[in-house]
Amino acid sequence: MLNENEVIRSPKLKCPFLGKECIQEKCMLWARYSREDKKVYETCSIAFLPILMTQQISESISNAAAIESFRNVVAEGARQFMQLAASRGRLPDAT
Repeated sequence: MLNENEVIRSPKLKCPFLGKECIQEKCMLWARYSREDKKVYETCSIAFLPILMTQQISESISNAAAIESFRNVVAEGARQFMQLAASRGRLPDAT
């Protein structure tokens, strides 16, 4: 279990729905997040959305780069295969 001192709470915010001070744990949008730094954060989900969206964009860019790298390896392997097959006169049928 987490000790209370291991949880980092956001300061009281003004709720965009209530128009007054955040009610924190009493609100359905109050959430607990654990991140890469192994710390647990408690905050309003709406207030945390920009951070989550930024992380999602970063992950998407990483994934796109990994897919592009894999595609390049596969394309190079296919090119080498076609060169080898052509040099031996054994090109695969196009049909």
